[in-house]
Formats: sequence, structure tokens, C-alpha cells
Amino acid sequence: MSRRSGTLLGWLVLITALAGCGGTAGKPEAGTNKTDTKDAAPAAPGKPAGLFPVAVEAAKTAVFQDSVSGTGAVAAFETVRISARVAGVLDRLLVSEGDTIAAGFPVAEIQPERFQLAVDAAAAQVARTAITVEDARQATVRRQALLKDGLVKPEEADQAVNREALAKADHDAAQVTLAKAKLDLQDARVLAPRAGTIQARLIDPGSAVQPGTALATLVVRDPLLLRFTVGVGEAAHLKPGQALNARIRGILAPVPGTIVLVADQVESGSRLVPITARLQPAEGIRPAIGAFAEVTVPLGERTSIAVPELAVRTGERGQVVYLAVNGKAVERKIITGVQGLDRRIEIVAGLTVGEPVIIQGADGLRDGLPILVAPLGGSASTSPRSKE
Repeated sequence: MSRRSGTLLGWLVLITALAGCGGTAGKPEAGTNKTDTKDAAPAAPGKPAGLFPVAVEAAKTAVFQDSVSGTGAVAAFETVRISARVAGVLDRLLVSEGDTIAAGFPVAEIQPERFQLAVDAAAAQVARTAITVEDARQATVRRQALLKDGLVKPEEADQAVNREALAKADHDAAQVTLAKAKLDLQDARVLAPRAGTIQARLIDPGSAVQPGTALATLVVRDPLLLRFTVGVGEAAHLKPGQALNARIRGILAPVPGTIVLVADQVESGSRLVPITARLQPAEGIRPAIGAFAEVTVPLGERTSIAVPELAVRTGERGQVVYLAVNGKAVERKIITGVQGLDRRIEIVAGLTVGEPVIIQGADGLRDGLPILVAPLGGSASTSPRSKE
């Protein structure tokens, strides 16, 4: 058989098969259930062959929280460098890193015995000068009596008075020396100025120290601070006394706090406003100093229309939702606001309460496309704070 004859025969077989199929179009095959062809009905003229299944929910109102957000870090109330106040050799450093100590706790000793000897010597000098003062006073009394009887010259009486004054001056100087020696002895035993936690030991025993030599670092955590920044416009809504919540890295639950300072001047580099707050962590919660924190300051509540975030589409016309109207998808341009914690988006303009919004199956829709409204099924449940 030639190639041309084979081709003609193939076309005859195809035409015969198509004719046979056309005679049974729309009829169930023998032995089949009629219900199996229920969805195979011919499409109506001018409509797509299939309907898009969608889920619809009436637009509702929900409560949204206005807030100001910022980022910052946990800070200690104070970081104190405990320093020596006297010169000498460090005998003992009585604290270790991580020690939590009270105010007045002994931190170090710098040759207290040597300073005790200086106190004893100064006290002896005070006693000696006190005797000299008494001798000079009695000599003055005698010279004054003899002067009245004409037995001494006035110059001798004046000299007695001057010697008494010098003795008193020496006694006063000795008392000052004693007071300084006692103060040095007190400073030889270095005490913690505040309650807190020892962050670091900065010197080893046996080292020579001078006044001002740092011995240890003390971190004061009470009250624990939070320092963060916000924009100038947002800072206008903040004031001392406002409550806040801080999401601190490493801690699951938000840590509450209270604003204590809104700076009057912006930072020169970032042009942001520094804010200081005091944190009130729950018992057992110990945020690390310097830990990063995301801060939210609630300002108040408002009620707005809200839809699930899956209902909002972004296209060439901006943000839109689709409504189910008379079996068709109708595109509606909207203006959105903030997103709530329940994954619902605030609708500022474009919707009214009760309008049927397509919340599932919006992918691939276009304006005027026929749709089939299916049961919601519970996958897009309403937020507990939503209002009818």
C-alpha cells in the first residue's frame, strides 16, 4: 500500500470514530450510574465550563489596638566601678563574679593594720597636745595674776597668751590628723556602695593600688531599665507613666514595664527619640543586661471592619477583595490599615459591614468570573474579638 493510500484510510477511521462519539454525547454509558455524570452538564452559553469554588464570610467589625513600636535593649540601673580610696597593697578581694551582695558588704581590704597604727599614732598626738594646751592655759593664768601685782611685765603676760593659742592650734591639727587616719582606716576596708551583682573582678590580691584604682564592677539591676527609640511623630504620643510590653530575646512571655522618660532631644545620628522605661519582670524572670527587645506601647482601641488576610489580594489596581454577588466574583478596591494578632486585616475604606467577602479560593479570580459558594469548613474562623 502506498503512503497516500495509508493516509486516506487513517482519516476515514478517525471520521468514523468521531461520528460514533457524537451520537452518544451527554448520555451515560451502559452499566454506569447516572449520578456519576451529574457534574458533566454542558456549560451555559457565554460562561466558563467550570465554576470556581469559594468560601464567603460577611464583613464584620473587630477591635484593633493602636500602639507605638520601637526597638532597644535591657539596661542596668547602674554599673558601679568599686575603687580604692587609699594607697597601699590589696590584701584581700572578698567577692567573686556573680555574687549578689547587699549595700555595705565588705568587698576588699587594703592593709587595714597599717592604717590602724596610723590611727593610734594620731590619737597619741591628740593626747599629747591636749596636755600642752592645759600647761599653756595654767601658765597664762599665773602670768595674768602676777601682772595684776606688778611682778611681771605686760610683754611676759602676752607671751603666755600666745603660747596657749599655739598649743590650742597644735591640738586642733592633731585632731584633724586623727580624723583623717580614722577615715583612711575605714576606707582600707572597701564596702559595696549599693546592693547588686558583682560583674567582674578587676585586680588580684597583692597588687599595689592608688586612690581611684578599680577593684570590681557592680551591676545594680533594681530597678531594671529598658532603653529604646521611636520616631519623632510616634514620640509625641508617649509620656511618662504609660505601660508597655517588651519582647526580650530569650524570654517567651512579654515583660511589662512603665515609661519614665521621653527625651526632649532627638539623637543626632539616627534622628530618633530616646525613651527610658522601668521593667517589672515576673518572679524568676531575669532578662540579661544588653538583651535586644522589641517594644510595644498600647495607645488605645478602636473598632473597624476586618477581613482575614487571605481575602486581600494585591494587583495592578492596588489592594482588592472579591465579593460574591449573584453567583459572580466582583472586584472591590480597598484601603487597608493594620494587621491584628488574629491574622485579620483592618479595612479603612472600600467595604461596609455585612458585604459577602470571598475569604477562601480568591486565587485566580477576576472580576465577573462565575463562582460556586462552598461551605466555609472552619478553616477561616472569626477572631474572638470580632463583632457582628
